[in-house]
Amino acid sequence: MLSKMKLPTSVGSNLQIPMVMAVLQDLMLLIFFLCLSFPDQSLKSSFNDKPTSIKALGPIGKELFETEQNDLLTDLKDIPRKINEFVKRARAAKIHACIIGHLKREIPSMMGKAKTQQKLIDSLEEAFGKVQREHHLPPGDLPDIEGFRERLIGYNLDKFDKLKPKMIQAVDDMLGRDIPGLLQKFRNPYD
Repeated sequence: MLSKMKLPTSVGSNLQIPMVMAVLQDLMLLIFFLCLSFPDQSLKSSFNDKPTSIKALGPIGKELFETEQNDLLTDLKDIPRKINEFVKRARAAKIHACIIGHLKREIPSMMGKAKTQQKLIDSLEEAFGKVQREHHLPPGDLPDIEGFRERLIGYNLDKFDKLKPKMIQAVDDMLGRDIPGLLQKFRNPYD
């Protein structure tokens, strides 16, 4: 379900704005039929070098248009912060996957699974150290051991999937190459 739809549109002149708004209404109907719900808000704006015309939009439309333009610009300026939050969550997910993958690898395939799991949970500090060395993780990125231990007690480690190195490599590639490239596109040109 969509909560907001932001669609930057290039408009050549203020006279084309009503036409663009009609197209956006058609797009909203298409989204309604595909998603069976309307987005809560659809921001419309113009980024040409001419001021918004009262003649084309009317006084209320001009004010609304400029308010939505400011909202959209604020959201665009907020993208680097959102990307940084995403990076934090991606790193945490990778670290959790590495820890669970290590613990899963230590569980025997036949007998003594429950006993081994309890031993692993009791010696979680040792497992964290092994995972940190094996995956070259900074110590500050590891989760709180006691909190992790408490959450782990309610799960059966044998039911988790094995760690897939290709997935970890894909996350590393995203964090090391893709995200910096994306942030580069949103850097401040005046710095």
